[in-house]
Amino acid sequence: MKNKLPQKGFIQIIIILILVVVVISLLGISLKQIFGKLQENQTVGENFGFIYTWLADVYQRYFQSLTNWLWGMTVEQLKQLPIFPGKK
Repeated sequence: MKNKLPQKGFIQIIIILILVVVVISLLGISLKQIFGKLQENQTVGENFGFIYTWLADVYQRYFQSLTNWLWGMTVEQLKQLPIFPGKK
């Protein structure tokens, strides 16, 4: 039962984001224009660049080895299935 709670929350976030985009569209606000103006502002671009670099560093330091291990385990489990193309 506990495994379904995070999935439900993730789906709710996606639905909320879709609703926000719909409401913004109904108000006549163009997201393309807003992000275009943000790209023209050098400080905003530098801040987003800093956040991206920081998040990439955190991922590489703490999560990349776990992600690679999980991916390897998943591939190994899939290879054992009779429907896997590489399996004879």
